[in-house]
Amino acid sequence: MQLYNDKIDIIYDDDKILDVRNFIDNMWNGLKRWKILLLLVFLMTSGGIVAVKSWNYTLLYQAKLTYVVTKTGDAATDVVITGRLSASFPDILANTGLSSDIKQKMQIKEENLPGSIRMYNTSSSNMLNVMITSADYNQANAMMEAFQETYPVYASKNVGTVELNVIDYTLATENPVNPYPQLKYILMGILSGGCCVFVLLVCYALTRKTIRRETDMKKIVNLDCLAYIPKVKEKKRTNKEVRHILISDKKVSYDFRQAIRSIQSRTAKHLKEENAKILMITSSLPSEGKTTFAVNLAQAMADEGKRVVLVDCDLRHPSIGTMLGIENSGEGLQDVIENKLELEKAVKKYRDHIMVLCAGKAREDTENVLSNPRFQEILDSLGSEYDYVVIDTPPVSFFTDASMISEYADAGIYLVRQDYVEARYVREGMEMLANSELKLVGYVLNYVEAGFLKYGYHNYYYGKSYRYYKQKVSDGDN
Repeated sequence: MQLYNDKIDIIYDDDKILDVRNFIDNMWNGLKRWKILLLLVFLMTSGGIVAVKSWNYTLLYQAKLTYVVTKTGDAATDVVITGRLSASFPDILANTGLSSDIKQKMQIKEENLPGSIRMYNTSSSNMLNVMITSADYNQANAMMEAFQETYPVYASKNVGTVELNVIDYTLATENPVNPYPQLKYILMGILSGGCCVFVLLVCYALTRKTIRRETDMKKIVNLDCLAYIPKVKEKKRTNKEVRHILISDKKVSYDFRQAIRSIQSRTAKHLKEENAKILMITSSLPSEGKTTFAVNLAQAMADEGKRVVLVDCDLRHPSIGTMLGIENSGEGLQDVIENKLELEKAVKKYRDHIMVLCAGKAREDTENVLSNPRFQEILDSLGSEYDYVVIDTPPVSFFTDASMISEYADAGIYLVRQDYVEARYVREGMEMLANSELKLVGYVLNYVEAGFLKYGYHNYYYGKSYRYYKQKVSDGDN
């Protein structure tokens, strides 16, 4: 495909196919973007798990007793009797007066015993084991004493006269039989918190349908990427002064300046081939850096000795005049279109080789202004006087202004902010421009930063080759 397209070729790719690289990248960026919130989720989940487990955990204490059962003196018979006592104990405890007698001995009036009693016999022997468990070791010991005094009577009622000789008697101590598993619960909390954060990141990554790299754009439109423009960090200022990112500022990173100059070089080449002068800059959404890019591109053209006029056609939100510090009386393009102001007086000088035509006062009824035949005459006049006319337009997905302006432009550049605009908005914008005769030079991926799966070590795509820079590029607005 040629870089300079006669017509925008929209591609309808299958959005349901999971891009693993984008998925991991989105998870990593989600972690960086929401790290404070995710940390709170992790701490709350982990702490909540530990708190709930701790609240529901009960320390238990045990007292133990072992009888030797003797009835006939015959070992085999005594083993059978022991088994019968063990098997019948739950019924005796529940349906006879044993439970009431134990509570009476303990002098308690509660409906239930303050612990549990378990009886089991040792296999093939006449030893009968009793285990009493309670949340209070004093209660466990009191229950054992009461049990020892009352149970023999009920045993004799069950199997006839029988001797129960105590051979082991162990009272409960202050040491529980189930010590609090602090480490276990902490690990459970950490695992639960980590799983919760992971699930949130997966959901974030799956629902994140933004444009991140050139392969994402190839699923939408058959256009070449002119360059990756790196994300630039602005230092915090004590005053309220806003410092705009311009290639004339030597403090702006070399990567950013070189990317703009690379785009200028490629754009100039293809505008020359097509004998085109009027170039419009647009994007899908606000805050993609469209105006900053248009200003810097015009400046790069002027640095090559070309006479450039920068036209602010964003009549709803004009900003170029303010950005460049040009004195603006509120008059501009719209006043020229309505014959309220002469074109020569509306065009202001910014610096050598760069002139600026501001939009004028903000207004909403832009359709009547942009559809005026006078607008075409103004652009033709500027085109005959200057080498290039660079037009800054409103976002194409929000308003019809950009589509109307595209009827008068010779070529265009589409700006896409990385990991900001969703693919559907880019597709909608491209479809709107496809209805016009506008020829797109290509698109620019703006505000690029390295993710978890890096685009190389801060390497940005300039034309069809990669240049590598080891200067760290960090956050900012461009």
